[in-house]
Amino acid sequence: MIIIALLDDILVKDIAIRHGVRDLASLKQFALYLLSNLGVPTSANKLTGMFGIKSAVTISDFFSYFQDASLIDFVPQFSYSLKAQNRNPKKVYAMDMGLVTAISTSFSENLGRKLENLVYLHLRRKYTSIHYFKEKGECDFLVSQKGKVSRAIQVC
Repeated sequence: MIIIALLDDILVKDIAIRHGVRDLASLKQFALYLLSNLGVPTSANKLTGMFGIKSAVTISDFFSYFQDASLIDFVPQFSYSLKAQNRNPKKVYAMDMGLVTAISTSFSENLGRKLENLVYLHLRRKYTSIHYFKEKGECDFLVSQKGKVSRAIQVC
């Protein structure tokens, strides 16, 4: 498939060669894992040890490489504290739903997560400050403008 070849090109040319990543197999497994877990809160510490990657710093580097290559994006948890936003897990979203469909190995279609990802892509076009909320309750997206929450969006 052409889209799988495109993913391989992104991983090799835009990430591995550019950033000197030698373990291409782990990089690819990690990318497939993230693209298969849309809308799931994740952190470098939580994923340490997966795919033979033993360092949270390496995983954080991979996160930034994937973002720089426009493969995935992250949404932080809402907090007025920047420290808490950076410390808390971030939800992962794919920048191209075609890649998600092409690499899917799931037995279910995960329509809810795909819809949530599509809503994120739409919000991303209109707003720069997007968060998710999770305390006693949960809300998929909070949109802020001028430092104030202007919209709360629950995808269902």
